[in-house]
Amino acid sequence: METTEFDAVAVGEKVKLCGFWNRIDLQSRHVVSRIVWKTIVIVGLAATQFWSPWGFWETLNVLLFFNGLLSCVIALAIREHAKSDVLTHWHEAIVFLFLALLVRWIWL
Repeated sequence: METTEFDAVAVGEKVKLCGFWNRIDLQSRHVVSRIVWKTIVIVGLAATQFWSPWGFWETLNVLLFFNGLLSCVIALAIREHAKSDVLTHWHEAIVFLFLALLVRWIWL
């Protein structure tokens, strides 16, 4: 597997990536990283509600659901095509709505 190096802005050192990640176009990489960062923030915000009456899982479910809806609104506002060769806000909405349904189905 071919590896390449690039300068990581946050770390400041060389990071090796597998060839698969390098074959993905820049916009799709941006969407994947956006999904990962949003998920980290959502789980962190839901964790702050652990001792509240509604609890962690209900908060996580609501935040994931509304983040999926927000992605749909953004996709409609900027008129992104749902069928695209690259990942878009529509794909991001599918991921978050699926995670919200998964949380609801398993833990609630």
